[in-house]
Amino acid sequence: MANLKELYQKISSRYYSAEDVLEFIELAAKAINPNKEYNPTYTVAAIQNGFGDSILSMVVESVEKNPDKVGFQVTKLWSNPNPLQMGDGRTLLKITIHDN
Repeated sequence: MANLKELYQKISSRYYSAEDVLEFIELAAKAINPNKEYNPTYTVAAIQNGFGDSILSMVVESVEKNPDKVGFQVTKLWSNPNPLQMGDGRTLLKITIHDN
């Protein structure tokens, strides 16, 4: 069983399995809100109904915004904006993770 930090690194590198995603979501849910009961059946059902990408991006964002609860801090280094690209025109260059 991997820890939350290791799973975050796998998810961020986009090299993960379905089991990694389910374990990551569960560990994040328990770390961020330990008083609330987590039911993996609901997560599996939501993923099967096409909400997997939305759930995963929301959980990743929650982990990044709650360093005190998850035990590590995520810092992202972006390129300067490129006005010729769609969106904000930035490219993610590097992700660093620091233990709290």
